[in-house]
Amino acid sequence: MLRIFAWIWNLITLIYLLFVSWKSGSEDRSLRISKADCYSGLGWYVSAALAYHKAFELSDEPDDPELHAKLGWVYGRLDMDEKSLRHYRIAYEKNKSPEIGIGLAFAEHIMGNIDEFRNVWAQLKR
Repeated sequence: MLRIFAWIWNLITLIYLLFVSWKSGSEDRSLRISKADCYSGLGWYVSAALAYHKAFELSDEPDDPELHAKLGWVYGRLDMDEKSLRHYRIAYEKNKSPEIGIGLAFAEHIMGNIDEFRNVWAQLKR
């Protein structure tokens, strides 16, 4: 039941964001990220990836770790494991947060990089 509510909430939020975008005639980085988050929450991962990439175009920070981590997660959901790993590595290099580290560790494990997985996991346990 909660999953259905979350899906409906993401859809309503996305409709609102699309309306705001249409009404204003422009988009900023945060609006693009919010739309991408909704796409991701709806399971529309290709649309989410495209929206995150467009957010990079609007970003002053080309190596934004938050965006790279979100792209890593979306690419992982799309079974594009090499791209997922690449984005998680970039994100973790800039931001050693546990959330990004867990994503990186999982991506390393999926790719069969067990030594790298153990290394990241050990860093997270500290």
